[in-house]
Amino acid sequence: VRPHIVSISGAIANVSEIAVDNTTIRGAYTTSGSSADVALCSLRFGSVVTNVSKIAVTRNTIDVRASSSQGGINVFATFFNRTLSGSGAAGSVLNFTGNSILGTFGAGSNVVAGVAWFSEAVSNYDAVVATHNSVGDISATSSGSIIEIYTLRFENTVTLLGLSSSAVTMQGHAMSNVTA
Repeated sequence: VRPHIVSISGAIANVSEIAVDNTTIRGAYTTSGSSADVALCSLRFGSVVTNVSKIAVTRNTIDVRASSSQGGINVFATFFNRTLSGSGAAGSVLNFTGNSILGTFGAGSNVVAGVAWFSEAVSNYDAVVATHNSVGDISATSSGSIIEIYTLRFENTVTLLGLSSSAVTMQGHAMSNVTA
């Protein structure tokens, strides 16, 4: 079960802005079987992203009950699983503001939930801004080894432009009422 508001599977390049704003995923999502995962996402990139000046994921809500008898549960406002390269221009930004993740997750494997997950390198942006996101009122159970809940997760190198304006800004996040 893989409901995504926007899923970009092919490479994307030379775009000034990609914005996903004020979307909602609600309801119950259930699957069973040895390789049956539940993956919910407001914006998912499945291929290389190059020369995109601004990516804004703002005011999105994921409020679900998800279960997978043997597979895992993955819930993200944004998921990047390939390299992400900005335009290299001053003012280029990755913006994750006002997103909410809530719900009840039960999995036979791992449970992972968060606002943004970058599995590959991020480069050529002036700034990364993540403000006023919330992850809360989550109840998670897993017979696997991992229950991970976070705001931003970078698994690889982050290289900004190195200008006086280059910054990673993280402020005003809330994480509350998480039970595992």
